[in-house]
Amino acid sequence: MSRQLIPISFSIPEGRLEPLDIENKTQLLSTIVPGRFETYIYPEKKYYEEYKKSFFARTHKKGGWDCMRHYEILACGCVPLFTDIEAAPHKTMTHLPRNLLFEARELYEEMTRGITDENMEKYKILCRQFRFHTEQFLTSRRMAEYVLSMANARGSKKVLFLSGCLSADYLRCLTLIGFKHLMGADCHDYPKLSHLYKDHNMDLGGMWGKGITYEHNIEQSARDNELDSTVEDDIRARKYDIVIYGSYTRGMPFYDLVREHYPADKVILLGGEDYPLKFEPYINNGHYYFLREIY
Repeated sequence: MSRQLIPISFSIPEGRLEPLDIENKTQLLSTIVPGRFETYIYPEKKYYEEYKKSFFARTHKKGGWDCMRHYEILACGCVPLFTDIEAAPHKTMTHLPRNLLFEARELYEEMTRGITDENMEKYKILCRQFRFHTEQFLTSRRMAEYVLSMANARGSKKVLFLSGCLSADYLRCLTLIGFKHLMGADCHDYPKLSHLYKDHNMDLGGMWGKGITYEHNIEQSARDNELDSTVEDDIRARKYDIVIYGSYTRGMPFYDLVREHYPADKVILLGGEDYPLKFEPYINNGHYYFLREIY
């Protein structure tokens, strides 16, 4: 793999992490079944409550291997029951703790034969291990730090985060949330992804997942709206240390202008589609490319 082709995963905003409440769980397996829409629960509060009261919750490959559901289960202090984890490509979902996912599947089979003090203690340990891993590696802030580290850009003070469309894209939205939590207004999103901000009143019924988990995560104070009017001049002046395209397949505004004024290794492309993407031309141009699905 090229050093500039780097795996990346979805993440969970820190504010969505629910307190661990193992003692008050009431059902072994969540009633939510991936792919069976009649089992889906809305709004977000009830959706999270269903996972919180469950010891385990089913998850598996859907459109892509990396799935928002994995992180929502973990955020609720529930243990993912990943039915087909052994088939997942090794360069995809690299941030998830596969060893714990295998342990979880074995423990679930044991607990279906009866819950005992011994396997309950195993569950508590496993659940806490998942929470530790989630806090250390799977939050959106941690993912933003990972991007900066892997792109040799840890010292960046200002970031321009560009989008070619305003519709929901999990990888772009979650990674931007992470940069906002990490850098505040020093990460400028253009155009503004309004559904991510806490003060929005948009109807997200037509967006992926109806906005669950990714909407209402950013304070308005984390954005300087006046920077919208100077974005092209600021690119020319290299106001920002790096430029990130949140979804290169969905549009790359100002790309020619960015290429004219920024070194190639100061441009980062994110690819969050469910299928393998073409990336060679961009790597040949010297950009860092973060890909969700690598087979």
